[in-house]
Amino acid sequence: MFSLGLAMIYGDDFTLGIAALVVVAVWSIGAWLVSKELAKKKPRKLTNKLAYRGYLFWKWGVVSLILAGLTLSVLFVNQKRVDKELQALHGTLFAGSEPTPVNPCSQFVGKDQFVLDFTSDLVAPKSFPFPVLAVKHEPVLVLDRSTSGVISLSLTIRGPDGRLIVELTKNEFTVNPNNIFSMKRDSRSRLVVRDQYGGVVLDADYLNPQFLRLSAGKFYSSGVLVNIQRFLLQGRPCLQTDGKGRTFPMFDLQYNHP
Repeated sequence: MFSLGLAMIYGDDFTLGIAALVVVAVWSIGAWLVSKELAKKKPRKLTNKLAYRGYLFWKWGVVSLILAGLTLSVLFVNQKRVDKELQALHGTLFAGSEPTPVNPCSQFVGKDQFVLDFTSDLVAPKSFPFPVLAVKHEPVLVLDRSTSGVISLSLTIRGPDGRLIVELTKNEFTVNPNNIFSMKRDSRSRLVVRDQYGGVVLDADYLNPQFLRLSAGKFYSSGVLVNIQRFLLQGRPCLQTDGKGRTFPMFDLQYNHP
């Protein structure tokens, strides 16, 4: 059964693998508690306190070792699962637990308000969905918020030939392996994608539920060259919305921005 559990884990069936390890642990504990070896250690006279303490030590010591082994095995399986997830070309960005960096919006917004660090300028939307960038009136970069309050990012990045490089839909991403140089995820809250020329087309870092840092290089959308690094908020360190709803984007591109 233990070998079966390991086979499932290395076969990427982590749930059944953990279940098999739990069954092994429960069976091992039961087998030990009714074993002849343990029964031999039980003193005939319970008045012999030293011998009885030795018996209890063996009885629960072995049980503790089995449970410790199970705990370590589950931690190992979870790490394998995370490693597998971070290598996948399809997945989800989750908010991390890093502290919010000191930023110009700190003095203007509440501690629970979401802030987007967009090419070194900051946006603090109060209404959602919030279209940050559009190309030919079609939203390309959109922030949204679920009914549970989770902020999500949607963004589509294409190459000069129109082929998809990476697509984010409400934090769920898909990377085209045939149109990238590399993809890197050092945590479940970050995604870095380089195009075939080695340039970074996307670096999304969801630091915590209230702060997302986004930077991107040149990419194409609807046949228009987009260079996000060129967009600045005219010297305003923190752009805040009025909270009355926003249906038009901050930027709407009609031609190439090299």
